[in-house]
Amino acid sequence: MCEGFGCLVTKTGEIYTTVPKEGGSDISHSDIIKALRWVDLEDKSMTEAQVFTRRWVRVECAYWTPTSFSYDEIPRLPGWASNDTDAIRDKVAKVMKKYLKAYRWYLKRLLTLRDQYQKSASMTPRQMEQKALPIYDEFVERLRAIGGLQVVVSKSRRDLYRDGFAARMILKDLS
Repeated sequence: MCEGFGCLVTKTGEIYTTVPKEGGSDISHSDIIKALRWVDLEDKSMTEAQVFTRRWVRVECAYWTPTSFSYDEIPRLPGWASNDTDAIRDKVAKVMKKYLKAYRWYLKRLLTLRDQYQKSASMTPRQMEQKALPIYDEFVERLRAIGGLQVVVSKSRRDLYRDGFAARMILKDLS
């Protein structure tokens, strides 16, 4: 299981991630794979040749820092990843830094809204949802404004809200 900032890195250098589940701070590799609709063979069932030629690897930064970078694949890591670890680490660090700036903005506003909701006896869950959706929209736009990231949303905004904004928004690093 991934801890902290999790992402998938492809052989061609693309980086995919999603948002943590509501109330958490870990980004699940399984959520990313599911949202991308990729087939994930368990490492245990893969042959050495399948591992070596797989086109992506799981990466995590357990403490949301570049120094906590690690592959969530060891001991079975494709050769292309082990040969390019420094470049992958640098690229993941850049993406994570950009991501954190937008995510902190988003959490601050969402937590403020939750505080207002908890203090208000008159705000209904539907009214909170209506106020949260524009915050989420702006979060997505902030991510889209970050150079090198493309945001793909695979479910409706309302479903994203109900699901805790998790596992449906995919970030693709294009740099």
